[in-house]
Amino acid sequence: MDLATIESHQSDRSLTLAARFRQQVASLPVSNVFNPSFHVDDRAAVLAFRAIVDGEQELAAFVAVDDELIRLDGLTPPVAVPRLIDPKVFALDDRVFITFHSGVVSPRNQVFVMEVHPRVGPIREVIYSRRRPQERNWAFFSKGGDIHAVYWLNPLMVLKLVRETENAWVMARAWAPRLDPHLPENLTLGTPLAGHPDGFRFVGHGKTMVDGKKIYQGRAGLFDFERRAITLDDEWLVHSLASMAGSPIKHNTHLHSCTYFSGIQVVGGETVVGYGVNDVDYGFASLRPSARGAAPSVKSRGGSEAPALPLEVGEPSPGRAASEPR
Repeated sequence: MDLATIESHQSDRSLTLAARFRQQVASLPVSNVFNPSFHVDDRAAVLAFRAIVDGEQELAAFVAVDDELIRLDGLTPPVAVPRLIDPKVFALDDRVFITFHSGVVSPRNQVFVMEVHPRVGPIREVIYSRRRPQERNWAFFSKGGDIHAVYWLNPLMVLKLVRETENAWVMARAWAPRLDPHLPENLTLGTPLAGHPDGFRFVGHGKTMVDGKKIYQGRAGLFDFERRAITLDDEWLVHSLASMAGSPIKHNTHLHSCTYFSGIQVVGGETVVGYGVNDVDYGFASLRPSARGAAPSVKSRGGSEAPALPLEVGEPSPGRAASEPR
């Protein structure tokens, strides 16, 4: 397995973004900051993260829109939930959104979206029939004037927004799932999607087990909507070799260690990512081109159809328990 440590993969853009993020969180009474997500341009700066507020014990989630700070557990979603976590920032054309979810909740959790720029809109639940009981990390994007979401990477499952109300986005399957034998089946979504001249860039996650606990690593890739294909870069990504040993602080007992990719933006052809380190720290980096050139190198060859059973909207993917924790 090719493994790359990205702690030192820096550029002017990634260093500037990291400095801006540090300045934002330094002004707040928080510690244990991790999982940064972002969209920064000449119109607005949207920064999201998780942290522990001074004097509190539980993790909290925040999104900063320019000078306005929003704490997610202060929001009122359209359905009652015990908490709101894991904010991810993404852009749809000229609008910026966050997506987040309600954690692991029996019998099922909820996934939400909310516009945060140029206006702060209502919280909408994302409704997808026959989805798994526990969901997170759907990757939304805009194509041809329509809103879509990548639901799963392999088999590749893509949804389309078919109805929008004040309280909900209702999604349906855009095309039949396609299983690609050349891609790992355990690769899950991590970052949102970021528009790129060749498609949409993202970083997914792969997991290995050590003593019954998971090690998370990243794998950058490209989603090509027209070809209905995923391609992957050559290397698995971690913050550093030392970070793979984990942290004595464990917010998630299922984890040994993780480099958890939570933010991404493509600017001038450069892909900048943000990530959490063992749920206790964070980093930013500029992704290098694939070792075989600027285009990702592990190519999908069209794949094959998923099993012949009638996969309805939200059908769980093969080989994964519906309620498997992160």
